[in-house]
Amino acid sequence: MGWNDRLGHSVRRLAVVLLIAAPLQGCISDMIQASQASQDHQNYSNYLLATEKLNTDREEHSLQPEPIMTYDQWKDAGAP
Repeated sequence: MGWNDRLGHSVRRLAVVLLIAAPLQGCISDMIQASQASQDHQNYSNYLLATEKLNTDREEHSLQPEPIMTYDQWKDAGAP
């Protein structure tokens, strides 16, 4: 088999791999976005719990509670 035949075989292999991998690219991107969204919600839950504890402590010392941001406010404020 000459190099021309091997090249043709390699090009066909590459074409098959690209045809298989192309639809997966969107799936991988979706999985990464879902993972990030899940992490964001976990971080927001942690923020809520910490702020609620802080507010309980503040109220026990006759201090005004800190406002609790909504998820959107928290994200807009540059949350981690």
